[in-house]
Amino acid sequence: QGPLVEVAASDWRRLLEVNLTSAFLLAKASHEALRARRGSLVLISSTNGLNGGSALSGPAYAVAKAGIINLARYLAKEWGGDGIRVNCVAPGPVETPMLARLADSTVDSLRQSIPLGRIASPEDVAASIAFFCSPQAAYMTGTVMNVSGTRPQSAPQRLGAHPEPELRRHTNATLFQKSRVAQGTAGRFLFPSR
Repeated sequence: QGPLVEVAASDWRRLLEVNLTSAFLLAKASHEALRARRGSLVLISSTNGLNGGSALSGPAYAVAKAGIINLARYLAKEWGGDGIRVNCVAPGPVETPMLARLADSTVDSLRQSIPLGRIASPEDVAASIAFFCSPQAAYMTGTVMNVSGTRPQSAPQRLGAHPEPELRRHTNATLFQKSRVAQGTAGRFLFPSR
């Protein structure tokens, strides 16, 4: 968070490693299996990667998420000849531990900016991923799906004098528990028991 001049180089590197380098490593490690099955790779970005981010996301996060979008587009071209489809989902705010760290007033403000009037659930994002992996998307590659409840793409705006968003304090155990619930929910949607 905050302006570029206040971002430590170590924080910049860490955010790029966690968000962008991890997508590169996942893609690289999965290539052979995807080629053997003529599979589908879906990378997860963010609307921050589409709109340049905000004072809330900070520059490193926005840059990393934009990088994921272009990684998906690049791989769609490079791997298309192998029958591999590569697409990208760009969610807006989602009910996850990342959002839970924000104050209620900040979350309410985000919710009010969404025409559908609600924050996305993990199931909303999982459904988008499942669609890209389905036969209905068999001719889609290099596509970025904006999963934001039609939250408007921000026009360039001055990022300067924004107040620091108020953060809630959570213990690591609480965040871990919420994360496991979200992962379990998405997993049940994508891999239902038979």
